[in-house]
Amino acid sequence: MKLDYNSSSLVILGGWNANIFSPKWLSNNFLDSNRDSNKEGEKVEISVEMSDTHSIRLSPLTISFKNRGFKLIFTDGILTFHLDECEDFSVLESSALKIFKGAINTIVTGYGANFTFTQDGNIDNVIDTIGLNQINSRNRFYELLTFERYNFGFNLDNLKINVNIEIDPTTDIFHLKFNFHFDIEDFIQFEKCISENSMHILEQKSRKIISETYGLELED
Repeated sequence: MKLDYNSSSLVILGGWNANIFSPKWLSNNFLDSNRDSNKEGEKVEISVEMSDTHSIRLSPLTISFKNRGFKLIFTDGILTFHLDECEDFSVLESSALKIFKGAINTIVTGYGANFTFTQDGNIDNVIDTIGLNQINSRNRFYELLTFERYNFGFNLDNLKINVNIEIDPTTDIFHLKFNFHFDIEDFIQFEKCISENSMHILEQKSRKIISETYGLELED
């Protein structure tokens, strides 16, 4: 089982205004002013989801922004940061801090750090190891299942953790997804969360749970 960096994410929930995510605003509030914006590393890709009639779909509006190792997706008041051909979660943190600081008066309600671990092949061994076979043995429709999902929520070390297990026997793929949720109200609280519980720290907590609680082996 290994961490899928591109499927992992940093999410900020709140009243984000789609109108601010323009090339001009991003240039003024996000791009490094000390660099030449024409350089390859400073190119910005912005896309807006279109309907079948090729008009901008206003509700919900989806805006994608790609730059320097990460991709930002805005939809329905939610900012989601994904790594893009990169394995450094600090890229997501620094990008989120810059964008949030540029819209510092935005009302927010929560911040989440999400990590997806994937087992491609031999999923029966994983199911046996974590004990899901005991649940399946009580399901008289088990042999007919094409997809399974299990959700768990708990508190550990004063952290709210949600674990989602997804099993697709048709493709022999097993996903173990972790969500660390933090209630926040403003930029200061978000900055404090990032400082005290960086994504690197939360990733290590996920790995510890996988190895010590579920007894699964992880690839580096």
